[in-house]
Amino acid sequence: MNKILNFKLTARVISLNLFILSASFLICIGIAYMYSENLYPFIYSELIALSIGLILFFASRKVDANNDIQKRDAYFTVTISWILLGLIGSLPYLFSGAIPSFTNAFFESVSGFTTTGSSILTDIESLPKSILFWRSLTHWIGGIGIIMLVIIILPALNIGGYYLFTSESSFQEKIKPKIRQVGTQLLIIYFGLTAIETVLLLLGHMNLFESVCHAFGTVATGGFSPKNTSIADYSPYIQYVIMIFMLLSGANFIIHYYLIKRDFSKIKENEEFKFYLLLIFIIGSIITATLFFQMDKPLETSFRESFFQVISIITCTGYATSNYLIWPEIAWVLIFFSVKFHHVVNGKTSPFLCEVERSGTKQRKGEVSL
Repeated sequence: MNKILNFKLTARVISLNLFILSASFLICIGIAYMYSENLYPFIYSELIALSIGLILFFASRKVDANNDIQKRDAYFTVTISWILLGLIGSLPYLFSGAIPSFTNAFFESVSGFTTTGSSILTDIESLPKSILFWRSLTHWIGGIGIIMLVIIILPALNIGGYYLFTSESSFQEKIKPKIRQVGTQLLIIYFGLTAIETVLLLLGHMNLFESVCHAFGTVATGGFSPKNTSIADYSPYIQYVIMIFMLLSGANFIIHYYLIKRDFSKIKENEEFKFYLLLIFIIGSIITATLFFQMDKPLETSFRESFFQVISIITCTGYATSNYLIWPEIAWVLIFFSVKFHHVVNGKTSPFLCEVERSGTKQRKGEVSL
């Protein structure tokens, strides 16, 4: 009789998640040292994450390398991983006193890792730089899915990762390439988008700290900003850069893969991507005209504000350059409805995880033609 759960395999994967989280805390320790801030919140968090990770790792050292992670193991692993990430991710807020309430700290942590972007903070800029960096980093980790990072490691352990992969993303059919290859390609794209956006923001005279934090929030479509006013006080150049990268990051990562491979025919055939662009173009154009004619805004300002908000909300990023609730009713009604239309077509749980094309474009049943 099969076991209900393979706890050793689950413990091994969760331990790897915690090791990745520990490495993230080390980065924040460096940021805190750089800005002469209190190191202990991240040192304590690092020790707790590392200790739990080591306990689980050694408890699973005799894991059977011939066993695959099955569906029930995958669901349990993903669930426990997110709960642990949320709990341990709240520790820097608690230890630093930046968010003294456990409920609020846990909320902020979960919001970050799930790239939801909701926040209990009212004065963001009053927080230490290292805490703000951690807050944005949780977005970036959650955007790719920390389980995705483990997929790169699993093959080296001879532990099958297919079910874990499909539980974390929205794959519904068996993928053709090896999991490790797909995971590596996703990471390259994810790192690449983050690095390029950071450089472009630096060219717009945004400082390095804010450039990295905003790149994390953009590529993860999370929307955490280290500024109280989000993107509103930055130059039009900065707003256009973030707008473009929200658009790119909100697209199915399969499109980025085809772009790198110069397989433009696959991009052209992708009905989901075409609808995504068409939806943004139509709604953005209508709202641009509305702001220009009804609110007497300059044409460029109308275009920039309307398309920024449309892209931000359709991709669920949440960055803002203006208060769209003071726009004419037709504008914000269109924005709210566009979110529903986008998710109905995409069927996504996260816009950043590569997933099966749902457009039915010359694809054999049961395969993704990567």
